[in-house]
Amino acid sequence: MKTQIIEELGQGSILLPALVAEGLAANDRIKVRMSALQAAAGMRRSLTGPRMTSGSKARLQASLPPGSQR
Repeated sequence: MKTQIIEELGQGSILLPALVAEGLAANDRIKVRMSALQAAAGMRRSLTGPRMTSGSKARLQASLPPGSQR
């Protein structure tokens, strides 16, 4: 309500500090969420270990004696 009145009076520049503060607060919130997401992804990677690529699998199979399965 106050925002609309101020804009109608032509004093929109009064609102700029509040808008900047809201934007900075939103930026802080997204940074926290992204940090939590990155930490969770890192924990998952550490729990599952490194993934084998098709090249790694081929090298492993080549190093095993014939007939053995892994």
